[in-house]
Amino acid sequence: MTPDFGLFDCVPIGIIVCDREMTVRFWNASMEYWTDVRRQAILGKRLGALFPRFESESFRARLELLEEGGPPVIFSYQLNGCLFPHSDPRRIERVQHVTATSFSAEDGNRLMLLAVEDRTEVSARIRAARTELALRVETEESLRSSVQEKEYLMKELNHRVKNNLNMISSLIGIQKEGMSDGPLRAALDDLDGRIRSFSVLHESMHKRETSMSVRLDDYLGTIATDLFDTVRPADCRTKLELDIPNIEMGFKQALYLGLIVSETLTNSLKYGRNECSENRVEIRLRVDGGRAELTVADDGPGFPEGFDPAKTDSLGLKLVKLLAEELCGTISFESRNGARITVAFSTDSGSTGA
Repeated sequence: MTPDFGLFDCVPIGIIVCDREMTVRFWNASMEYWTDVRRQAILGKRLGALFPRFESESFRARLELLEEGGPPVIFSYQLNGCLFPHSDPRRIERVQHVTATSFSAEDGNRLMLLAVEDRTEVSARIRAARTELALRVETEESLRSSVQEKEYLMKELNHRVKNNLNMISSLIGIQKEGMSDGPLRAALDDLDGRIRSFSVLHESMHKRETSMSVRLDDYLGTIATDLFDTVRPADCRTKLELDIPNIEMGFKQALYLGLIVSETLTNSLKYGRNECSENRVEIRLRVDGGRAELTVADDGPGFPEGFDPAKTDSLGLKLVKLLAEELCGTISFESRNGARITVAFSTDSGSTGA
């Protein structure tokens, strides 16, 4: 009795049924559409008569194992190409995945079923996805290369700026040689301190892998100690105490803080000393949430009586007030066991924990 395979005409995959001799017993509608080979033209004929690749030794060897009760045999497109091309060679070759299985018919004969899946659209989508992925990878590599180039150029710029600032500082030092203490030397000392603040900042930026932030304990500590050793008079017994947390801030905020430290520390070394006694200058930074306070305090005589920050003639203190405004912060001046200057500001514009 001949099995009825008519139900296979309803499935959206190609179905072929062959006997042990590879004679075609059934050829469904999907196979007709994909190959343009009508059912009447192939039924009762060997499959290899129209599709010669099935006559090759390699195909026969694999199918014989199946006839002996072996597991299903898979013929992938990647390894075998299109096994069932369209009769018109001008048609686009379809991507097919063929799975061969063996089963027993009602009459006891062993039959072979070939399930042919059309994966042309899936394959096209995969190729498109791979092309898009390759394009994205190429774009990301290009962007990464561009970022690395810009970081290198920024480091080189910082390095060159630092070298130029150091040269200017050296020229100022040469100018001060042999100059007696006086207003001109004091002005040159102040200018040298400001230039050193910029130089230390660029040195810090040059050392880091990224130019987006600066470590304040390193940056402010270097500015303070260098300035302290340079500006402090030879007979001065003042001690410097630093309390700066290990945090990072953006370039702009760090620059303003460095200049504030430079100006206020210079002011304390000049005026925050009592005769015949050891003095102390403390620089402290406190950060809590999105707020920060920078305090520079000494235990000297404090601000003079009647001191009015709004009317001061000191260029350094005027500069500190302007810098506090640039930080969108507030500044306070106190005479409490010495002079104390506190700048309070928000860290939201670029600080991050280290």
